[in-house]
Amino acid sequence: MLMNRARMRVDSGSVRSNLIPGVLVLSVLVLTTLLYLPTLSFPFVDWDDPGYISENEGAGPLSLAQVVRESTRYVMGNWHPVTMLSYSVDLSLFGPEPGAMHAVNLLLHLLNALLVVVLVRRLTDDPLLAALAMAIWVVHPLRVESVAWLSARKDLLMTLFALLALLAWVQWRRTQRVPWYLAGLVAFVLSCLSKGMAVALVPCLWLVDAYLGYSWRSVRSVAEKLPFVALALAVGLVTLDAQTGVMRVFVQDIRPLDRFQLGPANLLTYAVMQVLPIDLNARYGYPLLHGHLPAWYAPACYTTLILLGLLAWRGSLRSIPVFAGWFFVAHTLLVLQWIPVGDAIRADRYTYLAGIGAALVIAHGLVWAGRWLSTRHARIITLSLAVVFLGWLATRTHARIPIWSFPVALWSDMIKGRPMDPIHYVDRAISHRRLGNDAAAMADFDRAVARAGKEYRPYYERGMHHLYMERYEEAMQDLLRVYQAEPGRPGLLANMLFAEYALGLCTDLERNATLALAKDSLSPDLWNLRAACRIEQGATGAAMSDLLRSLRSQRDGPETWLLLARALRKHGDHEQACGILLSGLAGARSAHPLMERLREEEMQACAGEDQAVTVCYSFTKVAWPRCSPEAVPTSTV
Repeated sequence: MLMNRARMRVDSGSVRSNLIPGVLVLSVLVLTTLLYLPTLSFPFVDWDDPGYISENEGAGPLSLAQVVRESTRYVMGNWHPVTMLSYSVDLSLFGPEPGAMHAVNLLLHLLNALLVVVLVRRLTDDPLLAALAMAIWVVHPLRVESVAWLSARKDLLMTLFALLALLAWVQWRRTQRVPWYLAGLVAFVLSCLSKGMAVALVPCLWLVDAYLGYSWRSVRSVAEKLPFVALALAVGLVTLDAQTGVMRVFVQDIRPLDRFQLGPANLLTYAVMQVLPIDLNARYGYPLLHGHLPAWYAPACYTTLILLGLLAWRGSLRSIPVFAGWFFVAHTLLVLQWIPVGDAIRADRYTYLAGIGAALVIAHGLVWAGRWLSTRHARIITLSLAVVFLGWLATRTHARIPIWSFPVALWSDMIKGRPMDPIHYVDRAISHRRLGNDAAAMADFDRAVARAGKEYRPYYERGMHHLYMERYEEAMQDLLRVYQAEPGRPGLLANMLFAEYALGLCTDLERNATLALAKDSLSPDLWNLRAACRIEQGATGAAMSDLLRSLRSQRDGPETWLLLARALRKHGDHEQACGILLSGLAGARSAHPLMERLREEEMQACAGEDQAVTVCYSFTKVAWPRCSPEAVPTSTV
């Protein structure tokens, strides 16, 4: 009887010890769902989403061919086939619906939160600490970028498989059963194939061993991790190769001392952001002044190095704060920008996985504070402090989520962080133009030009907008300024010649196009523009010769076929002209009003035509042939 009563007291105490953490976990998951529920109505944004999903011609529903395609190509300077295939699954299930994709992101975030609880509980055997760490991590505003931005799906998947790998490793350590080892290895591979940053998981295996009290220096311990190291090196090499095509070293020179100070100062900044997530931004630019970092970077750097030195000298990896702190450091080392690349010095999404370590440190601090303030009421004080902190984090998260609700809102957030950066105004102007807000777009282009300095992209983009608005003289002024500084910019010359064509300056256009074609005879745009002027001048034979040369470089160019139909009609071959238009080779609506007017004019000339016509062209004839033996059949209407 006494033993039964004792067992009942133990069981009831166990229930009470798990009840509060369980309620906390459930409450925080509901809170997180409510916070992110608005994202289900968010559209694609204009930052990376077009390249990954909405305008990615290589994206498609899940199939064996799609698996092969994603496994053998780079996308936006990255190789992450698992992430790209997750979009394929979305397309198979929902089609190109951003709301459904946002729902998948949210579900992955919630699943990761549950895995955090399980991992911390397995490591510490403390349910309250596990619940607090998960709550802080999942609600933190630094998570918003990874969850609310569809292009950051890679962070969610990387973390999902990384947590599974760590859980399998803990089981392998405790049971020494090979299936757990293999499961950890497979999960690690999937994590790396979701995002290359997952290679930082390898040193964390040694951290876990040390924390659990297992030998991490022995030959056997090293040998067990060699497959992980080899895979990490292979993924690292592939990632570097993928980045080679898009990597752009920051344009301003940074002195070597600044380069040294950059990494430790960034690490300290990331750590502070875990506790004080204020002044967050979608893009943090380099705050350089005359090529130098601000003065605070030096003391931040040396403070960080001193703290890390003390942590390595005096800290025991069997201590939760030390273990969690090194977990945070390990997962941020790869993104500290020791060598500045691009124009972003930090990013919130880089802390998605690393933030688990920071959350565990903060949770441990709350537990310690509760015990320090009152041994008797430690749990109540800890929970009270946690509720206040979580409430503040939730309000910050609630304020951050709407910036991903609309492309213009996203660019406006970046402008708020860097009001003198002209490129953010350019990006917002392009979003305005996509939405049909031409006046707002022009206002932002003007703001970008006013801040341009030695940056010529604002002039180029404003010139392109002038072209779209059919303000050809203004377009020529902007494009000419760019041409004087960067004559080799792709597409620049062709757009200048288009403005000359629209202004009726065919003599200048033919001369300039002829000079350009002597250097670049493979540009279909140059051949097309010279042909367009020749059509207007009545030289249809010469125009068709140019258009045939254009088709050598690009057989499916809709503008080439449109001009060819126009040349044929003016040459008197009405049947062949209408055959091209009715075949669909000339494409649908054009993005430029002038070309659209030409297309509508040609379509009106062919009104009532519905006969079958074989469209042919020849690379050997200057004049347009009538399906001669030398002609190449292209399409039958």
